[in-house]
Amino acid sequence: MASSIPAVPKDFFFQRGRGTGEASSSDQQIRVVLRLDGLLDLGRLERAVAAVVSEDPILRARFVEPRPFEARWELRDDAGAAPTCELAEVEATAAAAAIAAFLAELEVRADGPYFRLRVIRADGQDALCLRVDHRLCDGGGTKLLLYRLADRYRRLGAGEALPAPREDFQPRTVHGLTGRAPSAPPEKPEEPKGFSPLTYALPRLGAAKERPFHALQVIDAAATAAIRRAGKPLGATLTDALLTALTRALQPHALVPAGEPLTLMVSADCRTRLPPGTPEVLCNLSQGFFPALRCDPAQPFAAALAEVAQAMTRVRDTFTLDEALREEVGFAASFQKLAADPELLRARARRATTFVLLSNVGVLDEARLHLGAPALLDAQLLGTVALARELLVCASSFRGALTVSIGACASDVPPEVIAGIVERLAAELEGFARA
Repeated sequence: MASSIPAVPKDFFFQRGRGTGEASSSDQQIRVVLRLDGLLDLGRLERAVAAVVSEDPILRARFVEPRPFEARWELRDDAGAAPTCELAEVEATAAAAAIAAFLAELEVRADGPYFRLRVIRADGQDALCLRVDHRLCDGGGTKLLLYRLADRYRRLGAGEALPAPREDFQPRTVHGLTGRAPSAPPEKPEEPKGFSPLTYALPRLGAAKERPFHALQVIDAAATAAIRRAGKPLGATLTDALLTALTRALQPHALVPAGEPLTLMVSADCRTRLPPGTPEVLCNLSQGFFPALRCDPAQPFAAALAEVAQAMTRVRDTFTLDEALREEVGFAASFQKLAADPELLRARARRATTFVLLSNVGVLDEARLHLGAPALLDAQLLGTVALARELLVCASSFRGALTVSIGACASDVPPEVIAGIVERLAAELEGFARA
């Protein structure tokens, strides 16, 4: 059995702000909260965590970076790989604040464990909260980690057998998982024709990286279903509707006049392009796209959505397995360039503009989150906390309801600015649902 595996470029990307220092755009943690109708068996939860860790050596490894952009995942030889299941018992009136406080914590342990759990217990109900290090996996990988934990907890309660421990590291790239290479080399990346480099600038208070928080809005299942129905004749998905609402919600912070080209990244999960039967792996398999977008607030939402849907259809049509493979090659080349000249990364961090991205991690599968008991009341996935000039809008769905969140630090950007963006985004979507 190999005792280590080389880190891949996207592991380095999410290492930023730890081993590679000042250019960190966010704390690089993904958050989850499961609200339960009853109490968890903490002993069983500990055993479920231990089982999940034993089944995947990446969870028993530490990220070792002796030099910037030269790193490996190295098996630990101690008992510190598995996280403890922390318990916080609070009054019912303090439960929401306790959940929010854990989800907003910025602490990231350099050598793992790469996910942390805390059970917030109040008035006979538990909330299971997790923070997952982005070096380990992205939103799709975080969902997989959740599903494994829930499955092992349920199996232990039912007296069922657990999967056998694994000793071999699994590949952490599309190329490694498929054994395929791109049919053609990636083209030299160029700025989209007519696009400004970055087109938003949020007001800044400084860069103290203190008082982290998440602003979020929940759009109920009925309204979310209405949004999907209204978008269908336009060829629009829920992500398209989110993107349309986001550009309108961000308009007060745009540096270009209404109707001019915008730069905004949309994250896509390469797992949707893998061949059937490809193993599910805890890793980063996301890819960023920059659709051709414009925003004119005077335009009716439906007309704007139709244009966004056309732009996103072009993106989806080109998002193939071969494109995912080419992107990996291009991403690796970019990081070789950064390794040769780290000043490029620092220069990006000093820009006065704000890099905006949307990540719709999709549905949290209720069937795969089944614990046996207690019953699941709600599930939400929240994104990272911005530490620099970045704005990540994270969306997740559970039982038809849509949660939209943005993480930031109150010392760095006015909280009312972040809350205003999320509130306007939700209002745009709900207005479209009622139209």
